[in-house]
Amino acid sequence: MMYLILSVLALVGFMQAFRYAQHRSGSVMFVAAVNYTVAALISVIVMLTGSDDPTQALTTPVITLGLANGISYFLHLLIILASFRLAGVGVTSAILSTAVIIPVLTAHLLWDDKANAWQWAALGLLPIGMLLMRPRSANGIHLTWRADVLLVLLFIGGGVIQTIHKAIDVQSADAGASHAAVRHVYIAVLFVTTALCTIAYAVATRVKADVAGTALGAIIGAINATLTALILLALSVMSAAVYFPVSTAVVVALNVIISWLFWHERITRRQAVGLIVAVIIVVLANFGGENTDDPNEAATGDSTPAPDPSLHDDTAD
Repeated sequence: MMYLILSVLALVGFMQAFRYAQHRSGSVMFVAAVNYTVAALISVIVMLTGSDDPTQALTTPVITLGLANGISYFLHLLIILASFRLAGVGVTSAILSTAVIIPVLTAHLLWDDKANAWQWAALGLLPIGMLLMRPRSANGIHLTWRADVLLVLLFIGGGVIQTIHKAIDVQSADAGASHAAVRHVYIAVLFVTTALCTIAYAVATRVKADVAGTALGAIIGAINATLTALILLALSVMSAAVYFPVSTAVVVALNVIISWLFWHERITRRQAVGLIVAVIIVVLANFGGENTDDPNEAATGDSTPAPDPSLHDDTAD
């Protein structure tokens, strides 16, 4: 549960910092480029200085998953920014939140990460709660077929990114290396790939640099690297059917409350109902849910129970 709470707080901080970047006068893409560059540097340093030997985790599946998600991160950023323009922040936020359905279904079908009836109910309520809590779209935006295509890509892209996060946890068990080493290599490859793609795009589009954007991007990058590590740690100790619905509902609810407190956005009756639905989702997802929040298992990947001393045969001594 600790990793869940910390990842939720990190994600809220990331989203609020990125929102601030959107409201400032400088380039969002420049902030994004700095963000991914700093995240890449931090991840590489952690990989090289960690107690576990990273060379054991330099396998084709781990590197491939890191490259795939690094490219997905970059493409998803472009889709999100375009969707903000064509579909509005409200609809974009709602679609992003419901994309967690994809990794939960994938984990259920492929990796025997089974959800119980209460967790399926929570997952079913998630789209309703997210639509209720979505912010109001400004400027009277009307959806076009281009916006519809972007929203479909947004949903698929968000689901793919989170599914790969879960896949690296599954891969850790078969990689012949510690979970920590696999996690460090994967995150480093992911952010280096995303940084290179974002920098190349920023240079090609002649994005303007600024000092404030550099500082903001560095802060977001540090949060981003920490956030990704916390998500992987959370997925290593709890079911996808618990983590994704709960984290999504809580993050959206906290963002609504923060927007009311600090951005002076009014909470509508619709959003208030959505907050209540979010609480119900959290309760249902944890009702009868299997949680193996064991720090030793997260660090070593060893879920073998310790021998029971009462079963020790003294006659064998």
